[in-house]
Amino acid sequence: MTVAIPPVTGGDNRAAYATVQVGLDPRELHDVTVPVWSITVEDHDRLTDEAKVVLDDPTGVLAHALFEGLVIRIDMGRRMQHAPLFEGVVVSSVVQGQPAGQRIQLTARDYTHRLAQTPFDPRTWATGEPLSALLRRLVLAEGTGITEGTIEPVDDTAPDSRGGGRYVAASVWDFILHEAQNQGCLAYVELDKDLRSRFSFRSIESVAAAEPVGTLRYCRVGSDLVSFTYERISSGAVPDRSASTVDPDTGKLVDQPTPPRPPRLPPAAPQTGRDPDLPVAMRAAVTALTGQTAAAQARLTAPAERVVGRAAGSAQDARNRVRADPTRIVGMSGRGRAVGNVLLRAKAMLRITGLAPWAEGAWYLARVTHVYTRDLVGDHQDTSYFTDITATR
Repeated sequence: MTVAIPPVTGGDNRAAYATVQVGLDPRELHDVTVPVWSITVEDHDRLTDEAKVVLDDPTGVLAHALFEGLVIRIDMGRRMQHAPLFEGVVVSSVVQGQPAGQRIQLTARDYTHRLAQTPFDPRTWATGEPLSALLRRLVLAEGTGITEGTIEPVDDTAPDSRGGGRYVAASVWDFILHEAQNQGCLAYVELDKDLRSRFSFRSIESVAAAEPVGTLRYCRVGSDLVSFTYERISSGAVPDRSASTVDPDTGKLVDQPTPPRPPRLPPAAPQTGRDPDLPVAMRAAVTALTGQTAAAQARLTAPAERVVGRAAGSAQDARNRVRADPTRIVGMSGRGRAVGNVLLRAKAMLRITGLAPWAEGAWYLARVTHVYTRDLVGDHQDTSYFTDITATR
């Protein structure tokens, strides 16, 4: 499947599309799209998703209201391809007075914001209760607005009577993120097509092993991927980690060696013969620049790191710490802008082509930002929709 907007079949089916609804309850929302000037929805793999909605306020009446606590839902895309993209709670409103007219900016965060406002009591985790059961109790509590998604911890071990006091966090969401980080997992809430905000707790390995959601091709003219800047820094790759600790439960020394890393494929040879009419001097320079790159790459080694003592935590913590994040194992990162597409979401794999041979393939989407705007073109208004991506390998 190629991630792309649908072909033109008549009318304005390629036109940018967005609706904004607000209310006190997700079951009773009201359409307030008419004054919307711009929408930005940031979908992040490790942070709370956030939306910013800017409203025209020509009469000044909106500035008299305070919007915090309202539920907001955003649907975005194209006339023939749009989907619910965000649902959450308004956390702030800003009055923007400027010569062009007054506007109101609403900032909303997804329902994990409610978990971040709820204190965590370590005694909540009962002795003998698996982590998955505790997560369900915490996130499905009354008033969160969250339903159950995929909850699959790497380590679902229940704490014993000696371990309960070690789990300290300021809020429920802090505790969940701490457990996710320790286990190499992602914890997040995502709005599905049935308008349910589902909580998931999944290993980053399972996310990276999934098939790409589609393909974007970069080309300087007429491609879905309008721009893409990418780099490879081998020293910035996830280090080979080892750990050594004294298990506080048993008092025994525990060593965790570095797990085997997947073999690194040799880079493709540069295509030096692409332009037969290249001047001799330029061809010589290109050959000199590319001729030794393979040998240089072969000498590179992955960064290494050793965690010891209290920093390594318990025996199970030490086992989790040596796991390598498969989404950053090569040390590549990229940032780009694509034609607006609701199929692009963070925490997913995307195949990108049209790049240098060493960069083509499956990339992990760490952050996806959907941007909708109304623009004044001449004497009439037009709409635009782009999707900005940050990706790693």
